[in-house]
Amino acid sequence: MKEANGGWPAESTAQLEKLSKVELIELVRLYSKLFLAVDAFWYLAVKEIVEEDTATACDLWVWERYSPYEFKRLMPFMNIKGNDLEAFAEASSFSPWFSNLNYRFTREEDNKLIFTMLECPTL
Repeated sequence: MKEANGGWPAESTAQLEKLSKVELIELVRLYSKLFLAVDAFWYLAVKEIVEEDTATACDLWVWERYSPYEFKRLMPFMNIKGNDLEAFAEASSFSPWFSNLNYRFTREEDNKLIFTMLECPTL
């Protein structure tokens, strides 16, 4: 979004409040895709320095820590109550990583949630 004078002088604030709802939604979608790109660039950089098994181990280490970190902040922000599989499934729909995927959660038995990846842009 540019000012009538071409956007200059540039200000230090993002001015998100000036964006329309449609623009904000598109911005979130764009940053969700960029989130995947950062992960991919990070993985490829590590893979150039060390062997692929170590790069994969590093990637898993990061994601095992990031996911709980994300959901611990996301769930209160989105006012999602509970500490169960249903709460996790609901919160996933707001995650930048999950928003890039075509997936399905299926509830089976007590305390079992099946995650089916229908389409993954990374793979």
